[in-house]
Amino acid sequence: MVVRRNTRDVGRSPVATGEHQARPPCREPGRLQSAKRMELIGVLSNHDLQGSLRRLVKKLAAVRASGEPRRAVVACRQRPRRPGWVPKAVVHVLADRGEPMRAKDIHTAVEGSLGEPVAWSSVKAALAANVSGASPRFVRVARGRYVLAGR
Repeated sequence: MVVRRNTRDVGRSPVATGEHQARPPCREPGRLQSAKRMELIGVLSNHDLQGSLRRLVKKLAAVRASGEPRRAVVACRQRPRRPGWVPKAVVHVLADRGEPMRAKDIHTAVEGSLGEPVAWSSVKAALAANVSGASPRFVRVARGRYVLAGR
């Protein structure tokens, strides 16, 4: 028997063209049930999870047995920062110093004054955005060095 294939079917799988043959149904009913049972047992006997849970139980027991006081919970900031907090911090740093500063030094001083990490890109963007315009806050005196405007 010659099978003619359509030209658009060239390169397609037999499943896509409808030429595949379905697998005959399992004639052994017990075999199908045992496969499902095996799958269920495999899910319930996850050795990695059981090992992790055992280690966690041991660790919790050791912490409780040590008698050390619990660590104090450190509260996170309750609300997000308001817009413009980075330029304000940069203004305070430059006002306190009173002389031209490198951008990296400004970034370090801003982190020190706020007591938390600040993205370098935020400080850099605040400096770049406030150097020009109708009322610039900063003056760029050299490459990477800034001073507060009006000083």
